[in-house]
Amino acid sequence: FSDYMKPAIRLAAIMRLPVMFIFTHDSLYVGEDGPTHQPVEQFAGLRAVPQLEVWRPGDAQENAAVLARILARTDGPSVLALTRQKIPVYAKHDSAWRESIARGAYVVKESKGRPKLVIVATGSEVSLALETVRVLKRDDIRIVSMPCRERFLAGTPAQREELLPNGVRRVVIEAGVAMGWESVAGPDGLLICMNDFGISGPSERVAEHFGFHPDAIARKIRALA
Repeated sequence: FSDYMKPAIRLAAIMRLPVMFIFTHDSLYVGEDGPTHQPVEQFAGLRAVPQLEVWRPGDAQENAAVLARILARTDGPSVLALTRQKIPVYAKHDSAWRESIARGAYVVKESKGRPKLVIVATGSEVSLALETVRVLKRDDIRIVSMPCRERFLAGTPAQREELLPNGVRRVVIEAGVAMGWESVAGPDGLLICMNDFGISGPSERVAEHFGFHPDAIARKIRALA
């Protein structure tokens, strides 16, 4: 229901107030509550607000690190978007990830050698990306957690290329509309996002219906030319 707060969020952004807005139930995994309660276009709408940073941590550790970054910010408002469902805490390849997260993204799982594919995911979909790589049984895939797209895009070209090497195909996974992710995925990237409102049902079945399942994503990745 962030839309109800949009006037206040917009004013906070205009005045660059260091305000934190916390929202939960951040995706279709809300399940039985149905499309009226499942955010689809909310991330895109919030990210469109100038000066507003939208953070979507992928596990409890990221949540703590993100909270510290938000509290340290003094030049504008931030959104902290959290899941309803339980999500596991995953191992991080980047030993300095708590510092790296300040740039909006970091490597969760590294490939063996130069990656042939990079999967970018946010929030609960980071765990989904990790499960997908296990299904694929490939060691040439890098997984990047990108809790704050605004921070990542504000980085230097060299910083962005460090995570997303030129010439390497990218897959973006987020349970929201794809708007804005084109700049991350690139011209030949694969966007696994929502393109319609959700449906009512058990969260696992709803996610599977829209293709947010390791097997479904693995099939799409295998189909890439």
